[in-house]
Amino acid sequence: MPKKIRVYELAHELGLTNKEALDLCLSLGMGVKSHSSSIEDAQADRARRKADREGLRREVQPEEPAPAKQAPAKKAVAKKATPVVPAGEPALDSPMGDGRAVEPPAPASTPSPATSH
Repeated sequence: MPKKIRVYELAHELGLTNKEALDLCLSLGMGVKSHSSSIEDAQADRARRKADREGLRREVQPEEPAPAKQAPAKKAVAKKATPVVPAGEPALDSPMGDGRAVEPPAPASTPSPATSH
């Protein structure tokens, strides 16, 4: 029975990252999907020879880059409730602080386009 090796084991042996070993195997047309895929010993030999030819072999395997942290899902922003101001206290939204309600400014009227006869 032919001996099999995992892509991550080959990566460790060659001093490559798992991604580099995976890309090396894919470039040789091996049907691997992840670093934990198994390959035949003959396929591993082909990958070793290609790594040597291209000068990819290292003495020490580099650290795998840390996976990117996903940003936490944004929570829906709750609409702030308008505070109830007791009678006699100044309202916070009044520019004068005298308790009067503030009305939004009226929209500016746009001149109607002139028509030529």
